[in-house]
Amino acid sequence: MSSTTPPGAGPVTVPQLRAAVAQIGELVGFVAGALGERGGLDLGAVPPDVAAGLAVALLRGADRGTAAATVLAGHVTATTGPGTGTLVGGRYASPRRWLEVEAGLSPSSAKAVLARARDLREHSAPVRQEWLSGGISGDQVRELTSGVGGVLAALPTTREEKQRLRADAVDVLLPVARQGTTADVKRAVARLRLLAESAVPRDGEKADQAAVEAYDDQSLTCVRVGHLFRLEAYLLPEPAAAAMTVIDQYARRIADRDPDVRHDTGCPLAAPPAPFDPDGASFPTRRWCTCGGSAAAGVVAKDDRPHLLAVAFGELMTTHLDDGRAGSHHGIAPHATIQVALDELRAGLGAELTMPGSDDPLLISPAAARRIMCDASITPVVVERLLRLEAATGTDHLAQLLRSTAITVLFVGRTQRTATPAQRRALQARDRHCIFPGCRAHPRRCHAHHITEWENSGSTDLDNLCLLCPRHHRSVHEGGWTITRTPGTSPYETGCWTLAPPRTQP
Repeated sequence: MSSTTPPGAGPVTVPQLRAAVAQIGELVGFVAGALGERGGLDLGAVPPDVAAGLAVALLRGADRGTAAATVLAGHVTATTGPGTGTLVGGRYASPRRWLEVEAGLSPSSAKAVLARARDLREHSAPVRQEWLSGGISGDQVRELTSGVGGVLAALPTTREEKQRLRADAVDVLLPVARQGTTADVKRAVARLRLLAESAVPRDGEKADQAAVEAYDDQSLTCVRVGHLFRLEAYLLPEPAAAAMTVIDQYARRIADRDPDVRHDTGCPLAAPPAPFDPDGASFPTRRWCTCGGSAAAGVVAKDDRPHLLAVAFGELMTTHLDDGRAGSHHGIAPHATIQVALDELRAGLGAELTMPGSDDPLLISPAAARRIMCDASITPVVVERLLRLEAATGTDHLAQLLRSTAITVLFVGRTQRTATPAQRRALQARDRHCIFPGCRAHPRRCHAHHITEWENSGSTDLDNLCLLCPRHHRSVHEGGWTITRTPGTSPYETGCWTLAPPRTQP
């Protein structure tokens, strides 16, 4: 590494700035290299408190670096680009394209950098200085600048008056940002918005215009993110509170009913349980010792609450879909649909899941398709072209095709694709809960899983069925867990199935 001398008390020159940035790059490269596989640093020898301090120092340093980069980007876009006759970086007509190519940013990230740079340059000199000095974080800057800008945009005032109000708002909010968290800034901006709305005189029809517009602005979107989907909803306070109340109550029922909802790997009896938080940040439940001990009281930690709410939301919607509360269309009950060809499933090509609101189906893995088909009805569809009698054999191709379909779907012992109500009651009496080791999920939340899969000629009979909750149904199909008959048991007694973890692949 080079040893650039830090600038003194006098004005910083351009060569000094370039040398300092180069040295920062070398230092960051050194740290990243030390933590890499070839760095030789034994992370196990780094005390956790030392690692925590280093991580915070790096994050703070990176945030100040982002501040400096944002200020420089603002200067670049103000002096080059469209309307100036000068290309950005000597090559690009668009500032956003410059950041996308040279900095590797996504279009949305590049747009966000430019918007923040414009806010800092035009309106928020005190905020810019505070961010550069490390007094506040970039997330606080975003909440402060965008929040104040949104409040002022709704005020029917002149440009000069808005500039004065912006300065006043920054004077009030900057101390909150220095002493508090990003959430504190967000709450302060929300209170500022309420004050601004109350200060605007409204009468007649205008008094209800904001409420009408808010109703029309409600939205709910479903976007795929990796292997998951992100639901993003903008709701009025009343329906939002109603939705969260229902989901929260359902989540509490799950937590109270299923002691293993946290899926702890260690024995919960080893440490005293945390106290119950009465404000709803945690859920009361009972956790069971998986090493042979008795039950112990415990709670679902605050960090686990978003996961539990997501599980509750999914199961609540599935319950409404299964019991027909969503109604029907043309006499057909609503349902989730996957389309799969048997030859493609066997070849490992997966299946297609229909997503309402999208013309393109979602491709899911063969394991996921088999898991869904474990507890779902199947409609066979003939898609092969109907041919005349084959000249060589004289066989009626249509009759042969229908016969093979009947053998696959409607053969004796396989007339019912899913467990019948009587079989569900028998499974509840026999298994009592999810059969996964340590799980106590109630049968009402469980799927009827085929030990030998339906497409592999497995029958919907009690000796080929077991109860698995949604989480552990996934563990069997995608996770590789296997289920075998417990030696010395009959398929009609509790504990007749034994699960084994996946074998380590060579």
